[in-house]
Amino acid sequence: MVGVLVVLGLFLSIFGGSLQVTNRDTGNVFKVNKFMRADNLDKLAKNTSFFAIMAVGATFVIITGGIDLSVGAVYCLAAVCGAMFLTRFGPHGIGAGASPFLVVPGAVLVCLGTGALCGFINASGRWPAGASICNHLGTMAIYRGIAFVMTKAQAFTDFPVQFTDGFIRREITFQGASLYPVPLAIMIGVTAFAWWFLKHSVTGRQIFAVGGNEQASLFSGLPVNWVKVKVYTFGGLTAGIAAMIMLGYYGSASSDAGKGTN
Repeated sequence: MVGVLVVLGLFLSIFGGSLQVTNRDTGNVFKVNKFMRADNLDKLAKNTSFFAIMAVGATFVIITGGIDLSVGAVYCLAAVCGAMFLTRFGPHGIGAGASPFLVVPGAVLVCLGTGALCGFINASGRWPAGASICNHLGTMAIYRGIAFVMTKAQAFTDFPVQFTDGFIRREITFQGASLYPVPLAIMIGVTAFAWWFLKHSVTGRQIFAVGGNEQASLFSGLPVNWVKVKVYTFGGLTAGIAAMIMLGYYGSASSDAGKGTN
């Protein structure tokens, strides 16, 4: 997969041509590659960071031989809960004026906590009868239904600027282009942690063992059910992280968030 992406990037860089851009600070005009330029790569990174982070969580689930069809609904519910919290403390909310040192971490905890709780519920529903696609189809409908009822089919906006521009949309300027590195940095951090966890932690090795042969792992004394709880909870947590980034970047959320990402 990495090789395909590298080849595709080289192809677009070579045959994509070039264009002239103006540095907003100096007024100088110079040529850049249409594909391999800072603002374009930054946009690609932002637009794919949500899905890449959720894909990391889905990778854990798939390694154990499972599948989580409700990840898009978990992402939606986490985004809605975070959006309602942020609107409450926004410029026109009843909590306007609250300290950003409380609002920003609070919004992060709401998104991540909601995602992790939904993932834990998904895992708990698997205990009596093992893997169940029907269970995830059910929770997918339930989570999105809860989000629909909570929002009354309305979008929540008007977030505190400290969360949007001050955190997720923190801007830096490079060669006259505005870049937003926070989503990419979070994606890299989550991916690096997942790689280390799978390769070097005890639970990481147990995840591979359960995926290789669940029955043998059970007879070997591994806590198979507990490993699955951790895996699905982590999958929900990554959906919450993705929802947090989406809220900060787009500044709104509604009950149709995450459709098509299951």
